[in-house]
Amino acid sequence: TKDEPIIETTSVRYEPPSKLRAEEIKQHVIQLHSKKQNGTKIMIAIPTHNRKGYTKFNADVIRFYHNISSDQLFIFDDCSTQYGEKELREWYGPDINYFPCTKKLLADSNIRRMFKYFSTSDYDIIFSVDSDTLFQKNWRSFILNNINKTDGMMSLYHSAASWHQTYGCDTVMCKKKSLGSAGSVMTKDVVIKMLKNNKNKAFDWGFVGYFKKIGMKMFVPEKSIMFHYGKQGQNNGCNTQEVA
Repeated sequence: TKDEPIIETTSVRYEPPSKLRAEEIKQHVIQLHSKKQNGTKIMIAIPTHNRKGYTKFNADVIRFYHNISSDQLFIFDDCSTQYGEKELREWYGPDINYFPCTKKLLADSNIRRMFKYFSTSDYDIIFSVDSDTLFQKNWRSFILNNINKTDGMMSLYHSAASWHQTYGCDTVMCKKKSLGSAGSVMTKDVVIKMLKNNKNKAFDWGFVGYFKKIGMKMFVPEKSIMFHYGKQGQNNGCNTQEVA
């Protein structure tokens, strides 16, 4: 009748205008989840010791190519004699977070100091950048888009060294049997647990051993996002084999 309300109904047979396969839905969810991390704080941590030419070149690329503001950089110097805080602030920028040494630690202990500081900070992810490495402009987006596909650990450096065996590649990432600290990316919870269980003086081999023990996979980009140009240094006895 005229007085009866009009009820709009939707057919239960309604179909959306397009159909998505399960894999497409999965990838879309991953992408959305990654976008939520835009507010994620990434600590760019750089251990330094002498090698003035390498370090200044690293600083020039970070400052003038990437235009990364100096207050985002955390420099852990291991009693360099070729330069000091004044030069590091001139090279990387005046507002760097500078951590001097009280005694010379050598590379592994200095890097451990770096990870320990990160574990007590308000940053979410650490990106370990050696002073003799370069990285591409998509470094941040690669971390944010892919860290959730890992167990909280990966590296942006895909070393071609034979002792860092590569396996299980797809079009984006591969897995590694081992890797070094240069280029490594870890979430806060992973670092806290790793530090408690890594007693090895060789810091990176210590975390590799721990990750293997607990069954954590170590991922790298299928095509390296970092390049290691240093040939001189405490752990650089590998000639020219250690290249991306």
